[in-house]
Amino acid sequence: MTLGLRATHERVSNGYEAFFDGSPSVISAALGNPLGGGPNLIFRPTDGRIRGEGTFNSMVGRGVLAYTFNENVNGYANISRGRRPNVIQVTADGPEELNAEIVWSYELGLKGLYRRLSYDFAAYYYDYTNFQVTIIENQGGTLQALTRDAGNASALGFETSFRYAFTRNISLFGNYGFIDAQINETDRDGNEQELGGNRFRLTPRHSFSIGVLADLPLGNGGIFFRPSFDL
Repeated sequence: MTLGLRATHERVSNGYEAFFDGSPSVISAALGNPLGGGPNLIFRPTDGRIRGEGTFNSMVGRGVLAYTFNENVNGYANISRGRRPNVIQVTADGPEELNAEIVWSYELGLKGLYRRLSYDFAAYYYDYTNFQVTIIENQGGTLQALTRDAGNASALGFETSFRYAFTRNISLFGNYGFIDAQINETDRDGNEQELGGNRFRLTPRHSFSIGVLADLPLGNGGIFFRPSFDL
């Protein structure tokens, strides 16, 4: 059994400042005002520096229970609490604070070796609160990429991989993964969430790869090949 705990204390200070010096150019005058940038093309000038500050404490950790069935097979169970820090976001409209993103993760796994075949299986579930996303918003006529709280989200997945050794130097490997990761349709009170149903970015539902590992001796050194196919 393995237990771990980590405490953090954070002091955050962010600032935003945009200058305007002189007369606006023709492009700035034509596009800056309609887009909200005023005399600037994109960023609205500020009256000095706008600051946002915050102090935060957190506690995260994990517990792992591992069991060796025999010299070739072992399994494990894992539960952990993770955190993405609070966001102090500063724009020309002033500072705002977002709650920390919290994730509880649960995982079961099995790893083994059978003659020349090594393999592993893992199933997992992630439960997010205050899931942080980046959204393009119109702020005073200016399009800005801002961090927003999307509410509750979850991910359910399964992964498996193998490696088969034909010889000491040549082996075949492959893996497959499935993950259903999206923002929940409703929050914990049953209320509909604005971004509910949207899937996580860069998270395909299915992924697959297969390839060959070849390490061949050559003189005092060697040469290796790693051809593979990913889907």
